Amino acid sequence: MGEERHERRLELRGGFWGTTIVLLTALAFLFLAAFHKSNMDGYVVAFLIPLLVGALISKDEKAHGEAVIAGLAKPMFGIIALAAALTALVAYPTSLSVQSPDPPAIH
Repeated sequence: MGEERHERRLELRGGFWGTTIVLLTALAFLFLAAFHKSNMDGYVVAFLIPLLVGALISKDEKAHGEAVIAGLAKPMFGIIALAAALTALVAYPTSLSVQSPDPPAIH
């Protein structure tokens, strides 16, 4: 017997602009994390905030949740997560190499 499967389509409030807001939020926080030489915690926040913004402007929260889970299940997510982890590992030691000013001389 034919099984009907109805997939929910993810729709955001604002149409094109809703999608653009989520994309710009992601880019802004990724650049912020990169330019501030953030550790892995900064990149986790940079990936989490656009998901929360998308959930807030989503027309159907359940469809948004299903889309997020489907995205996490794709192999490309592992590659992106590994790239973020390696970026954080490379950026963090360079932030430690910044030299502090010379200590005051003792007279």
